[in-house]
Amino acid sequence: MLASAARATGILLGWFADQALGDPRRWHPVAGFGTLALALERRLDRDTRPAGVLYSATLVGGAVALGASAEALGRRRPVVRMLLTAAATWTVLGRSLAREACRRLPTPWTPTTCHAPKAASATW
Repeated sequence: MLASAARATGILLGWFADQALGDPRRWHPVAGFGTLALALERRLDRDTRPAGVLYSATLVGGAVALGASAEALGRRRPVVRMLLTAAATWTVLGRSLAREACRRLPTPWTPTTCHAPKAASATW
């Protein structure tokens, strides 16, 4: 399987997983990232530019390192690449949770016009 075919298949699988499974109510990956960000913010809570830079660099750097590690892991393993791509795609899509959040909003919002955050009602 070519790398691009593995990536494309993983994206499709992630989309189907989002449609079929939706989002977990507990242990949601995006909610977990938010919990981690909040804990780090509490530790670094200083009103200074260096603290803000350290906070941002730690969160962005951690996400980049995770993505780079996943990419390296799947480099010569197309099935691993496909599965990691599917997991990442499912994590970031959140269509079913956004649809649910839109239903709770007053009119004129509709599921087609609402772009609610993915982890609005998920918890870690």
